[in-house]
Formats: sequence, structure tokens, C-alpha cells
Amino acid sequence: EAMSLGLPVITSNQSSMAEVVADAGMLVNPHDVADISAAMERVYANEGLRKDLIARGYAPALAATLVGFFGIVYLPGRWLVAVAGKRVSSTTLLAIAFLMEAAGIALLAFAKSIWWVGAYVLVFGIAYGATAPLRGAIVAERFGRRAYGTIFATQNAIVGVFAALGPIAAGHLIDVSGYLPAFYLCIAACSAAAIVLAWTRTSNHPRSEAQIQTSRR
Repeated sequence: EAMSLGLPVITSNQSSMAEVVADAGMLVNPHDVADISAAMERVYANEGLRKDLIARGYAPALAATLVGFFGIVYLPGRWLVAVAGKRVSSTTLLAIAFLMEAAGIALLAFAKSIWWVGAYVLVFGIAYGATAPLRGAIVAERFGRRAYGTIFATQNAIVGVFAALGPIAAGHLIDVSGYLPAFYLCIAACSAAAIVLAWTRTSNHPRSEAQIQTSRR
């Protein structure tokens, strides 16, 4: 926010602020009052430094703005599901969506310019927007409407636990090894999900409740 307003930034030298700001701000020890005070005095007294930090801050601010467009980019993904779902099975579409997510994360991990960040937002955003309706469609096709609520309630309970533990584990990994290993794990997870879905690919025609009950006997 400070960068987007054209202000010099002083922030923590710890993850993830250090990686976000990089050389576009002054990094200080957040637990050292003297370090924070010295940085504030230096920025206040040095006009050239202030101008340099402000100029360097525009690129991260633009990147943050682009990421904010995720909410809009989701919509084409959902529209594509509605159109392509008439010709391609939901399982295949979800596998493609996971591969697109993996590709999007790779674009972000190896971004060399702001255009790479924009490509990440477009590719990952469209894929992410497609996953929610596709997951619901597959559950309904495979297990029927009666099991739908039970399956998603169980899933959400498990997801809630790992959603709480994930940032802690990722933060530790980033502190120890940097960001790239964390990105690699995300890419591997999305790719593995796509492979599993490809193995279980079936017709997009939903089964009736009677067929589902018969298959369970």
C-alpha cells in the first residue's frame, strides 16, 4: 500500500516481507528498536535515498495490483467449464485445470518481469476459477446427490486442518531453503493431482441414482 502511494518503505528483514520488498525498501530487524530508528533517520535525512526507494517500489506495487485481479480472472474459468463441459468430461477438464495451475505457479516462481506476473494471474486465475464447479460436478457424477453433502463436509474438515498447518510448514521451509522449494512442492502437488485424475478419466455423462445404488451392492 505504501509503495502504491509513492512512499519509501522500511520493513522487516524476515519472511515474507524481505522477499516481497527485496531491494525496493530498507530492511530492518523487527526486534531491534535501534535498527528501526536508524533506518527511519537515514530515510528522513537523505532525499536521494527516499526518491530511489520510491522509484524502486513501483514494480512490487504493480505486481500486487495485478494479483488483485484474481477475482475477475476467475470468471472466464467458470465460463470455459460451462462451454467445454458439453464436449469434454469433468475429470479431464479438472486434470487440465490442475496442469494450468502448475504452469501458473512456475511462471510466478521464475518471473523475470512484471509480464510474467501478469501471465501467472491469467493462467492460474482461470484454472482456479474452474476447479470449484468441476469438483462439485465430479462428486455428483461419481457418488450421487445424496452423498454430496457428506463428502464435502468431510473434505472441508480435512482441508481446514491442513489450511491451518500449511502456512506454518511452508513458512519453515521458506526460512530454511528459500521460496523455490516451496514453489516446487506446489507444482509437484498440482501435477500429481492431474496425473491421478487422468488415470480415473470417465465419461461426462452422469449416472442415475439407481445406477449408483446398484454399483454399491
